[in-house]
Amino acid sequence: MRALNTQLRRRKVRMLLPSEVIAELGDSCHEAPVSEYGTTWAGEGGMEFFLGNQAQQGVFRLMHHAYSKARLTGDPALIDLAKWLLQSDNLHLIQWFGRSGSEAEVSAYFTPSEWWELGDLGIIREQQQVYLNFIRALDELAK
Repeated sequence: MRALNTQLRRRKVRMLLPSEVIAELGDSCHEAPVSEYGTTWAGEGGMEFFLGNQAQQGVFRLMHHAYSKARLTGDPALIDLAKWLLQSDNLHLIQWFGRSGSEAEVSAYFTPSEWWELGDLGIIREQQQVYLNFIRALDELAK
């Protein structure tokens, strides 16, 4: 780690805070679109990794319901938000539910520590509620 700063400077890599990037680049920044297809940092995770328990399967159904409703609005901002909600990290986060072993332990480790106060079922309920709130908000917009 001590050599990192030197190596970055040698390779002409600049480190900036988000506020410095905005000040320097301003309006020249471009948005990176999110794919409709769930993406993962896990690389090789197959569907059984992300849909291996009932909690994941329930959230997956809510994800696609939210995305489909957002698409019906035709509003690019709502569709983009639904795409963010569609990302696989939201499924990986609850991969531990009803499981044991090393993969479940890694998943549990990345679940925010303050969430554990809710208990296993409370975490699942709250995660589902995010999607339900989004779906209901879209319903209200449609009125």
